[in-house]
Amino acid sequence: MQHSPETSPQPADRVQRLKGLRPRRPILVVAGLAVVAAATTAGVQASGAGAGAGAAHGHRVMGLAPSSGSASESADPDAARLLSERGEDVAARGNERDPLEVRQEAEAAEAKASADAQAAAEAEAEAEAEAAREQAAAKAEAAAKGWVLPTSGYSLTGRFGKAGARWASTHTGLDFATPSGTPIKAAAAGRITSAGGAGAFGNRIVITHTDGTQTWYCHQSRFAKTSGSVAAGDVIGYVGTTGNSTGPHLHFEVHPGGGSAVDPAGWLRAKGVSP
Repeated sequence: MQHSPETSPQPADRVQRLKGLRPRRPILVVAGLAVVAAATTAGVQASGAGAGAGAAHGHRVMGLAPSSGSASESADPDAARLLSERGEDVAARGNERDPLEVRQEAEAAEAKASADAQAAAEAEAEAEAEAAREQAAAKAEAAAKGWVLPTSGYSLTGRFGKAGARWASTHTGLDFATPSGTPIKAAAAGRITSAGGAGAFGNRIVITHTDGTQTWYCHQSRFAKTSGSVAAGDVIGYVGTTGNSTGPHLHFEVHPGGGSAVDPAGWLRAKGVSP
């Protein structure tokens, strides 16, 4: 039997129509779950990237920078440069010295140099003082022994044992060349045993000392004393050029025990006096 368009559809056709009108919920649910999963994955990746960057920054701060060419450094070059500049600044500050400390060290060095110079000057002064004390002691010892130089302001010319046309034989004394009128002094304590003209020796005084040694003082211009006892340093006459003389000088001789003449220079040095 044929049906008209208004005729109710058959059961089989109704089932098919109902299927076409049913909402497709499983498809929508699956699509929603896919969106949620994608968002979650993106969040996890973003979180991981942030953690990696933080770790990279942490390594830089702690001095454990990752190897060159890492993704973290490439991702944040400004931060790396800033940290590098801060490190250089810290190192520069470490190398800087406190001005107060520098000044104190300079003052200490200057004080030490001044102290060293003062010590050196004191040592030099002490050495000079010691030399002066030794010289004074030598003079005191010589004075205690009673021997002095027979004149002053002189230069030594004719020495003992010298030969020449000026002497009849070898020279028997020591010549102290000094201006006329210079005082002549007794070389040691004794007694004047001779005073007067003595030929080639001119005006001569002979002093005999306590040990028997005789000293001769020749070519005097005049006498200050001609007899009696004398002490070391007493003026007995004055330098001249009497007798066999080519200029004003004192011809001084030494005769131990009244015997032959010896070198006056060595004899005086043995007494602690250096002509």
